[in-house]
Amino acid sequence: MPPRIGGSRGSEYFMNDLPNRKPNRLKDYDYSQNNAYFVTICTKDRHGLLGRIIVGGGFHATPDIELSEIGKEIVRTIEYININDYNVCIDEYVIMPNHVHLIVFLTGGHGNPVTGGHGNPVTGGHGNV
Repeated sequence: MPPRIGGSRGSEYFMNDLPNRKPNRLKDYDYSQNNAYFVTICTKDRHGLLGRIIVGGGFHATPDIELSEIGKEIVRTIEYININDYNVCIDEYVIMPNHVHLIVFLTGGHGNPVTGGHGNPVTGGHGNV
């Protein structure tokens, strides 16, 4: 029997059912060191939970996004991290209906954890980064 991976809400996935992806990390690179990282986070099954694209009228209309409540919560969370966590700076981000792109700067120092226990942000209170 193939190894199982525990999913959310009690569901289980077999490793053979997961998509085959090329490794996209540099071999032997320490991703905990201070640097800028491009991060993409996708919604489960690519559902458009974060908002919807709005295209205005006119010849030169540019698309915009109308954020859902979940999308607005992502903005609040990014603002919270930038105000309260002096080890992390989310410099730029783009929220799309089914994914978020972020440029994240880790500034905690080599070998220093950038989060507290269980993924909770370390609070610093230094103002906006």
